[in-house]
This record gives sequence, structure tokens and C-alpha cells, in this order.
Amino acid sequence: MALLSCELKQAGRGRAMGLVGVQESGNGEKALPLGNKNKNYVIASAIFASLNNVILGYDVGVMSGEIIFVQEDLRITEVQEVLVGILSIISLLGSLAGGRTSDVMGRKWTMAFAAAVFQIGAAIMTLASSFQVLMIGRILSGIGIGFGVMIAPVCIVEISPTVDRGSLTSFPEIFMIL
Repeated sequence: MALLSCELKQAGRGRAMGLVGVQESGNGEKALPLGNKNKNYVIASAIFASLNNVILGYDVGVMSGEIIFVQEDLRITEVQEVLVGILSIISLLGSLAGGRTSDVMGRKWTMAFAAAVFQIGAAIMTLASSFQVLMIGRILSGIGIGFGVMIAPVCIVEISPTVDRGSLTSFPEIFMIL
């Protein structure tokens, strides 16, 4: 649902549209009156787009408790233990690449790509029998999280009416700590 509305909004960008009966706000934006049905759709789309951020909070929380068992099973050193925690750095690299990728692929497919890359990384981490395999999974998960965390707020801003934009764009941050 959120993915479709991001694409529709993105496809309409750059075209001048003179709509009859639509008021223009003071900053030059068109203010479309939203009915309850459309407003509920926008809120639901923002919630679904924000679910990407739950992954980051969940992964950080799970890995902080899991590292004790991983350290025993894979016999990793403390230096390697720190490397397991590099998800934030890898997420940064993923988010840097996410903007350009979304321009090429579109918001919907970038969010789908982010979810697929994260799921592949999670599957690899689940099956990891060595430190190197674990790191490959962490890197893929970090890239997927970076793409998703970067694209979700952009998508929400594009579909939100001006009045609700501030509150709706705070959803990804709220969802990160759930």
C-alpha cells in the first residue's frame, strides 16, 4: 500500500498541474483536501513504510543479547566481537547508496530490494558456521537496513499532506525503538 502511493507520487513529480478548486498554501504548495478515507490511507501507508525501521531496532537489540552465545559457538575474539557490531557503519553505506538507487529503481522497488537484501543477510546469519559467514550476513543485513531507513522517510514525505507531514515523518524514529 505504502509502496504504491510512493510510486504514484514520484511519477507525478515535475509536472505543473493547475487543479480547479485547489487552494495554494503560502509556500507555493497545493493543499488538497483529504477525506477520512484518504487520510486513513496515508496514515496506514506511513505506518507500513515505517516498519522498515523496526528491523534496525530489533537487530541491534537481538544481537546485543546474542553475542554471548555467538562468541561461545563460533569462538570469536573480542576484536571480532566488535566487528559484529558494525551494523551501523554498514547501514550508513547502505543509506548513502539508497538515494541514488531509489532515483533509478523507484521508491517501491528500492524498499522491496531493501527487504530482500535484509532477509538474505538474516538467513546467512542464521546458518553461519564461521565468523566470515556471519560477517557476510551482517554486511548484507546492514545494507538492507540502510536502504530501508533512508527510503521510508522520503516515501512518507512524498505521500503526506502538508498539515500532517511533520507528525507522519516522525513515525520511522518512533518505530525504531519499538
